[in-house]
Amino acid sequence: MNAGVLRSLTVLAVLASGCATSYEARGLVLRVDPASSTVTVSHDAIIGYMDAMVMPFAVKERRALEDVRPGDVIEFRFHV
Repeated sequence: MNAGVLRSLTVLAVLASGCATSYEARGLVLRVDPASSTVTVSHDAIIGYMDAMVMPFAVKERRALEDVRPGDVIEFRFHV
């Protein structure tokens, strides 16, 4: 995938919460680790949830990472 191309991913977060909520987010891919099904993203603020930061996210389906490369800008749904 070329830099600057938008890619959509579904990412998960495991938190000590009984409620499932999802948020739309956008960010720059810094690292892709298919072996652990994670992607590290420098993301914009996730409105109503967290400030902008760099963090790893678990990806629901490993094959979704096949075309994702560092430098790609992605949109993703963050499930907590």
